[in-house]
Amino acid sequence: MGTPVCATEAPRPNIVHIFADDLGYGSVGFNGQTQILTPNLDALATGGMNFTNAYAAAICGPARAMLYAGFHNGHTLVDRNQNLNGFGGAFRDDGQTVGDYLQAAGYNTALFGKGGFGGTNGSGNLKPNPWIDDPFSLPNRQGFETFYGYIDHGRAHSYKIDSLWTTEEPADDDFDGVDEVGEKYYDFSLEGLWLEKTGNHSGNNAVNYSADLIADRTVEYIRSRAGGDQPFYVEHASTIPHFDIHAILDEPDWFVPYLDHPNTDNWGYNEWAYAAMITRMDRHIGQIVASLRDPNDDGDESDSIMDNTLIIFTSDNGPTTADNAPMWFFDANGEKRGGKRDLWDGGINVPMIAYWEGVIEPGTTTDVYTDLPDFMPTALELAGTRGPVGMDGVSIAPLLSGQGIQRHKNWIIQEHHEWNGPDGDSLNPRWAIIKDDYKLIKYSNGTLRLYDLIADPDENNELNIASNQSMVDELTKIALAEGVEREDSYTVEFQTWDGSHGALLQDPTHWSGTAGATDPVENWSALINNTTGEDRSVETLYVNVNLLGVEVRGDNGKQTLRVNRGRGVTGRNEVRISEGGRINMDAGHLISVRWVDILDGGELTGQGNVLADVYNDGTIAPGLPDDLGQPRREPQPLVIAPGATPPSDTDQLIAPVVTLEQEADQYLATTNPSFAVLDSTGRLNIDGNLFNTADSRIVIDLGGTDISDAVNPEHDHVVVTGAASLAGGLEIALIEGYTPTLGSSFEVLVANTIHGEFDPTEVDVPALADAGNHAVTLALLYEDYGIDDNPDRDIVRLLVTYRGDFNGDQMVNGSGDLTILTLNWLSHNASWQDGDANGDGLVNPTDLAALTLNWLAGTPTGGADGIPEPTSLVLLGLGGLVIARRRRSV
Repeated sequence: MGTPVCATEAPRPNIVHIFADDLGYGSVGFNGQTQILTPNLDALATGGMNFTNAYAAAICGPARAMLYAGFHNGHTLVDRNQNLNGFGGAFRDDGQTVGDYLQAAGYNTALFGKGGFGGTNGSGNLKPNPWIDDPFSLPNRQGFETFYGYIDHGRAHSYKIDSLWTTEEPADDDFDGVDEVGEKYYDFSLEGLWLEKTGNHSGNNAVNYSADLIADRTVEYIRSRAGGDQPFYVEHASTIPHFDIHAILDEPDWFVPYLDHPNTDNWGYNEWAYAAMITRMDRHIGQIVASLRDPNDDGDESDSIMDNTLIIFTSDNGPTTADNAPMWFFDANGEKRGGKRDLWDGGINVPMIAYWEGVIEPGTTTDVYTDLPDFMPTALELAGTRGPVGMDGVSIAPLLSGQGIQRHKNWIIQEHHEWNGPDGDSLNPRWAIIKDDYKLIKYSNGTLRLYDLIADPDENNELNIASNQSMVDELTKIALAEGVEREDSYTVEFQTWDGSHGALLQDPTHWSGTAGATDPVENWSALINNTTGEDRSVETLYVNVNLLGVEVRGDNGKQTLRVNRGRGVTGRNEVRISEGGRINMDAGHLISVRWVDILDGGELTGQGNVLADVYNDGTIAPGLPDDLGQPRREPQPLVIAPGATPPSDTDQLIAPVVTLEQEADQYLATTNPSFAVLDSTGRLNIDGNLFNTADSRIVIDLGGTDISDAVNPEHDHVVVTGAASLAGGLEIALIEGYTPTLGSSFEVLVANTIHGEFDPTEVDVPALADAGNHAVTLALLYEDYGIDDNPDRDIVRLLVTYRGDFNGDQMVNGSGDLTILTLNWLSHNASWQDGDANGDGLVNPTDLAALTLNWLAGTPTGGADGIPEPTSLVLLGLGGLVIARRRRSV
């Protein structure tokens, strides 16, 4: 369940992501390191938020794929470093990375440092003559319009190379016999890249430390973009402290930060070099911060952009002992077990800071679980856009900005298919899952190990598998469903439906994208978008459809997805209903292990079951929309493409549903076969939690009297098994020809717990005919006590009652109601205060007339007219305006 967070609103920020390479959790001062100096990072941590449960990957390539794609390694092409360019490339040219989406949102995008995909290594000390072998995976093809750095992991192991790749055409060589920074080395302009000299050459390969050159370019870029019309996203992917640790010893000032540092007498060259290069990276970070704080570098910080820039710092994996790196000497893993290539926390739990001046409260520490796929949805939410549906990442923007609802991350998934890391245990890890503070690791020989990360943070006391078999089975089932044991080529596929009006969702001939024409399958990020200019709908009929994510959108014309009787549509990670989109439940099932998102302009309509949390920023309307005909009653023939697998009625759903035959029998036994009731009524069950935003609406049609049959209600309503957080509008409409009688009541929304209330100024109820001489209205009641033999239910109810009963005693008289009206009238209270008898949003003399109408007509009482006496725990509103607040705090 999401956690509400509140703070002041901030504009779209610049985003600077700093990515260290092989930096362990304990390698920095803010996580307890006392020997290695990281003053700039420590200052960011002191002024920002420190994450204690931030996770990356076990090795470099998969970490970067997770960061850029928003998916974990069960759903990316990069499962290991050995296949960085395998199976058609680490990435495809499908425009689905964080850089692609931020560019489309109006951001300038840049990557400086280790891109890591698309190129060959080069050989020799200076790594000359590298080449491009995977154009699709190049940074400039993956959303970064500006790039300077490495496109190969192997070449990025060296700091004294002769050239770096760039998207800015360098100056021609002046042939003066001196290789200089900024001179052209080789032209790959057909791919949008050039090789630029670094100044290092065979006569002197110690002129420039590549990490310094990369930092300089990052700073130059920020200074050139600061204060511009477009926000920017900068990825500073440092190669420190990965490999070649002794290269720093060639720099003339490498030792300066440690001249007065105590307790270094027992250090050797490995310790000196390792500490010095991490401090060198920290100096680069200080330079980046300075460029944000004083962009024109004139000493006057009035041009600072720090208050509109989010800085996130983290690492790609844990520390290593490779190349003599002294990780044990410095406790670089933070005394956690293992390091790089281990799936114990020493290999995957990494340092992370978020700094946003004036937005993030200084000195904050959080134990919220997060991992690298979370960066993309976070950045996109802050930019005011969204990425492909069904990403594994969960945005932490609400946690950072203090706005909105922070959604819960169900689990963290890790894969690793190479050799073991520095831990003494020789088992090679294969995958791990973290859920509810427990971690299950599976090794390549089939061994399973289970750990309690709270009671055993260093993972040295594994739990007994047999004693925890049910947990092990659950975690294993989840991990397998997330694709951890699929082949390397298994990845998310981006598919688009382009069928005509009335076509079937499961028909493979209507899908196109990276997977080609096949039956919809569980690794699809599927988009159903209408661009035709005419409204259209697509149906599921009698086949369950299981997808990783599904979005229904209408860019040019309304797009409806109808979920038919007893059938289920599953978006494992997400079901998204965007502007112009509508999902109509024809007694079907909508399923996600995470959530259904109803965005502004999206609609969820009809009656059926939603097995997920629902985040509503659009419209929920349980009734059958006027423009949709009745659901089909008989199976329709399904055209199957040649070679495709026919769909089965026994397709497995995440949550079980009854068979078509059972569901049909139950449905026909309780519902009029003519479907007359479905024209005006509907029950929408949400098996989860409901979160309404201030812009949301719930639309209810009234077409009967009291609820007497939970299976066959006589008006629309919503039933929530968890908590309902109310906000936004409530719209009530009467079915043509129906008039509710005085004393009638209608359950609009039932939940285990209700928090908040509908905005009283956004509640729209129809006018009712007067009962005799008495003005009658629909009153809104919030009841938070148990009724109907269920002590746990909270209810929002509509009651047909008299206008003017301000004190809720079911009597309209001078001793009670007139006193309340007068007190509010004289004190000029606002619209939602007691005394707005005519519902015009004001408390003034015109309300006296509305009150007098009932008062002079004979002082009606509850007993005489059959109006139920409200209890003391009732919140009563007339015409959507709250007039008695006696509800417990929640």
